[in-house]
Parts: sequence; C-alpha cells; structure tokens
Amino acid sequence: MQLQKIQVDYLVDMNELCIMRIFSIFVILLLSFACGTTERGLRNLNLAYVYQVDGQVVRADFLIERTSTDSALVHYTFHTDDLLFMREKDGDEHFASVSFSYRVMTNIKSKLPVDTGNVSVNYITEKGKRVKGQFPISLSGLEEKDDQGILVVYTKDNNRNFRMVSFVKIQNTHPEQAQNWRVSNKERLLLKPFVRVGDSLSFSLRNARDNRYRVDYFKDRFTLALPPFSSKDNIDRNNLLSDSIFDILDGEVVVFTKPGVYNVRQNSGSEHGVTVYVRDGNFPFVTQKNELVGPMRYITTKREYEQLVASDDPREIKKAVDRFWLERTRNVDQSKNLISAFYSRVEKSNLLFSSYKDGWKTDRGLIFTIFGPPNVVSSTDKGERWVYGEENAHLNYVFDFVRMDNPLTDNDYELVRDEGYRYGWGLAIEAWRLGQVYNVKDIKREQDEREQQIRLRQQPYFWY
Repeated sequence: MQLQKIQVDYLVDMNELCIMRIFSIFVILLLSFACGTTERGLRNLNLAYVYQVDGQVVRADFLIERTSTDSALVHYTFHTDDLLFMREKDGDEHFASVSFSYRVMTNIKSKLPVDTGNVSVNYITEKGKRVKGQFPISLSGLEEKDDQGILVVYTKDNNRNFRMVSFVKIQNTHPEQAQNWRVSNKERLLLKPFVRVGDSLSFSLRNARDNRYRVDYFKDRFTLALPPFSSKDNIDRNNLLSDSIFDILDGEVVVFTKPGVYNVRQNSGSEHGVTVYVRDGNFPFVTQKNELVGPMRYITTKREYEQLVASDDPREIKKAVDRFWLERTRNVDQSKNLISAFYSRVEKSNLLFSSYKDGWKTDRGLIFTIFGPPNVVSSTDKGERWVYGEENAHLNYVFDFVRMDNPLTDNDYELVRDEGYRYGWGLAIEAWRLGQVYNVKDIKREQDEREQQIRLRQQPYFWY
C-alpha cells in the first residue's frame, strides 16, 4: 500500500461548484467512520444519504481518465466550505485536512482489491475554495472487455468522525468509452459533463485512429416524466435521432452557442464516445421566470397548465404562478414557504438526477419533487429501490428504478410503473394543492391510519 502526498490546486469558481455536484458517476453514500466496508455488500446499505444534499459533510467528485490499457488517473475535487476547520491551540491558524483511501475492485462483490492506496491533502487554511487534485491507479488486475470493475474511494474529513464512500464504475469494454476521452476547458479538465451556453471545450481521444471526430447534436426536446401509474411508453429513448451533425478536430476549441446534448464519437460507426450537456441560464437553479412553469405540470390540471403557459411575457408568467400558489393557501407567507419548498426540490433534482434532460424531468426527479427524499435507498441488480415510510405497509410507497442502456448517458433510470401507485400519488398531489409540503412524515401518518383501519376490520365479531 502506498502513501501519497500531493500538491493540489485551489480554484475559486462558484458557478463551477454548482455544476460539479450535478452528475454522480455511479453512486455515493455517506457512512460514519466506524461503519463497515464493501465486504458487507452494497445491497445491505441504506444509501438515502445520497439524496440528502444538506449538511456540512465533505462531498468529493471523481473522474477516471485512462492513461494506458492498465493504468489511469483519478481526478478529484471538493469544496473547502464542506470541511470542519479547527486549530490545535489558541492563537494557531484554523485548518482542515482531507484523506482519500482507495481500492480498485474487479466487481462490487469482490473482497480482494487489485490496487490500493492513500492520498492526503493537508493543512487547508482557506474557506470558499474548490480543491482539485489527482492520483494514479493500476487497472492491471481487471478482466478484459468487462465493465464490472469498481473504484471505491473513502473520503475522510480528518476533523470529523465521518467519511464518504464513493463507488465509481470503471469502463473497460472499449477503448473509445468516455473514460478514454479528455475534455478540457482552457487546459482545465472537465470533471462533470455539464456546461453553460457560451462555454468552450476541446476534445481528445487516447489512441485515436483519426484526428477528426463526429458530433451529434440533440435539441433540448426531451419530455418530462409521466405519472408513476401511467402505462404509456417513454418516447424519448425511441427517438434518439440527432437534429444535426458536424465534425471537429482533435484539440479544436468548440464554443457551445445553443443548449442541448452533444455526443462526440470517433466517427459515425463508433458505438462509444463522450457526451456533454449544455444548459441555459443558471442551471441547476431556477432563477428565470419562464423556468417556474414547467415543473408545475406535475401538480396542475391540463387547463390550469395551459393558462400558465398562455403568455410569453415573463412578468405575466410570474403573476400567474404567484396567483396559483396563493390560491392554495390564501396566505402570502405560507405561499412563499410552499414555493420555496417546491422549487428547492426541483433544484435538488437537477443537482442529483440530470443527464440528457433536466433532473426534474426524469423519473427519479418526479418522485423526489413530489414525495421528497426517501428514507431508504438500496442498490438492486438492475438499479435502485426507494422506500418511503414502512416497506411492508399495506399502503405501499416502494419505487424501483431500472438503470437503462442509453448512448447519451450512464445516469438514466426508469421507474417501474404500476397502477397501484395511483391512490398514493393522488394523496400527494392533493396535499400540494391544499397548500401542504408533502413528505415522508405524511406518508408514515397515512400508513399508520391505513393499518389501524385494517386492524379494526379484522377484529372478531361476537354475537352474544
């Protein structure tokens, strides 16, 4: 096992901070320092921490960049505002430190790693900074043509008794997969695939056969999620035809002038490549008046929604939105609280679930926006399961999401829909329309009421 102490860069860029937290490559969970390790199995762990974005806990992001067939660089970044600063004695300067402990595993069930190591970032004294660095890993023990490899990284804030555990999927099937690409902005590596209109990037493929690449552009035309009881098919994946195509050269600076999805490949015959998502405005935050209406489709009738989108004037849109929420509560302060809670969930959905479309439009974003964070999240063979309240209650709020094979993203999950969700969905929508912020506490109360009703029905009847 090797101990590495490395020099890191401090960058001040709050816009970048927002983008950095959007796209988790595989899955991230938070454990206390005394908790178990991967030997316990991912399925035995509650990953609900992943979707609790509040709290002062260091959240590191990682990107694997292949440097050869059997080696790679792991780029990491975290923000110093998430760290606990302390001083050893009065008069000393406050400081923080972070340590990484990593393992390269052949799969998530493996007990013996093929590579291990430790990295320390010591004596951090500045708050409000983003820290970036990198460390090498060996991939020589992984199976060829196999994507089951996992990088497990424990990130520890040394002044707290907590550490975060990140699982990063290692792509090892084809030399043109995304981890073989280097996407950079002015020689600064892009760690997350989200940029804004007006930003510029350059692309380079390791061991490219040609210095010319093909770019498929998709307009931002993807639909929002259907209700959890809907039987209709998702039309987005059946319509993944690009709206335009153009070529770029290796290392050429590309300026993105319009929002959408850009998929870069070696050529038209390539099945693998790298995707960049270009967003408008202050994404993931909802700051423009015309961005207020879209998520409201989940809680409005068709007629109400048509009235909200009837005007193109941002001022009229804002008035219509305010009027809708005020009608829910008849109280200005309560309406403000309701608006804040609703759009906070929309923004968190953008942070957590965005891929080829905004996070709030995805199936996970739909459930998160209406029901709030789940109290149990577990990994399954096909994806992940969310549980609200009690998993075995008669009034069931268990949602299964299947990871989909999508050429534009690794972050596409589809809800297994069922007619049985109709009743619970109706309760949640009704609560929002009555001016209540619906969450897991409401679900537990409804489950308790249903269980009591069932117990009363089952009581024996005595005729004497």
